[in-house]
Amino acid sequence: MVTDIADFVVLLSNDGRIVTQGTAEEALRMNKNLLEEAVGSQEIVEKAKEDFNVASEPNVPPTDYEASRLIVSEEVALGHVSWDSLKTYLTAMGGLSFWTVALGGFFAAEVFNALGSWLLGYWSSQYNDRPPNEVSIGYYLSLYSLILIGAGVSWTVAILRFLYGSIRASGEIHRSLVNSILGTTLR
Repeated sequence: MVTDIADFVVLLSNDGRIVTQGTAEEALRMNKNLLEEAVGSQEIVEKAKEDFNVASEPNVPPTDYEASRLIVSEEVALGHVSWDSLKTYLTAMGGLSFWTVALGGFFAAEVFNALGSWLLGYWSSQYNDRPPNEVSIGYYLSLYSLILIGAGVSWTVAILRFLYGSIRASGEIHRSLVNSILGTTLR
C-alpha cells in the first residue's frame, strides 16, 4: 500500500466513482474492506521479507519452496456496463446520419442477399418452363453478379461507417476521460 508515501488517497469503485478520499489513515478508517486488503497486503509483504531473509542466509537450505512463492490468486470482479455508459458510446458514434448509413447498409446487404437467392431460384425454374437453349445464361449471370456487387458494396459501406463511428466514439470518450482526470485539481 502507499501509506508510507501518500499524503492523500482516492479509492475508486469499479464504475469509476469515488468511494473514499482523504489521508491514508482516514481512508482505512472509513472503508473496512480497504482495511482488510491493507492488512492482507501487509502480511504478504512481511512473509516475503521473511522468506527473502531466510533464503539469503548462507548454509541454510530453503524450507518449503511452495510456501516461499509470491504468487497470489487473481481477483476476478464481475460487473456490467451501465446504460449511461452504453448510451454515451452509442451517442458518440454519430447522429442520425451515422445510424441511417450504418443500419441502412446492413439492411440493403440483406435485401441483396435475399434477392440473389430468389434470382437463383427463378433462373433454375426457367429450365423447367423453357428449353435450355432459350434461357440466357449471360443475362442471369450478369444480373446475379450485379446483385453480389450491390451486396458487397452495401456491406463494405456499412462496416466502414460503423468502424469509423466506433473509432470516433472511442476518441471522444478518451478525450473526455483525459480532460476530466487532467483537469481536476490535485492537492
